[in-house]
Amino acid sequence: MAGSGGALAIPWAAPQVTLLAAAVSPAAAPLLIGLLLATPITVAVDYGSGAMFRYPSAIVLIMPPAEFPDEDTRNACFADLERRFDAALQQRRQENDSYCRTASKFELVAWKCERLRKQEATLLAERRQWLAAERARTEVLAVPTRSP
Repeated sequence: MAGSGGALAIPWAAPQVTLLAAAVSPAAAPLLIGLLLATPITVAVDYGSGAMFRYPSAIVLIMPPAEFPDEDTRNACFADLERRFDAALQQRRQENDSYCRTASKFELVAWKCERLRKQEATLLAERRQWLAAERARTEVLAVPTRSP
């Protein structure tokens, strides 16, 4: 063609349009369908429960020692833990109260606020129960006595 003195002929093909489902391998199709179905449900549940906009301010991991040198040290340790629990619960109550005051302007949140208050009470009971169990689990080491 190039030697004929005429124009260079370039074959033109129409672009192919494929559907997304046809471009996905058959093995990945269930994953794609699952994502398309689960994503709106997940977003709706997170939005409805408030999890989409609220995250815990802190996550606390408490590991008290298994043994204490004396009873006073053990009592001081658990008194400090109880004080920290109370401070964390107070902070959570303030966050929940702030959320309820702010959100009540925009939506009906009475049931959410009531649920948050029930969660606070449940959390307090669980923490007290855990604290009592941990106190019972710990040991006070016996102080060796000198023999004359």
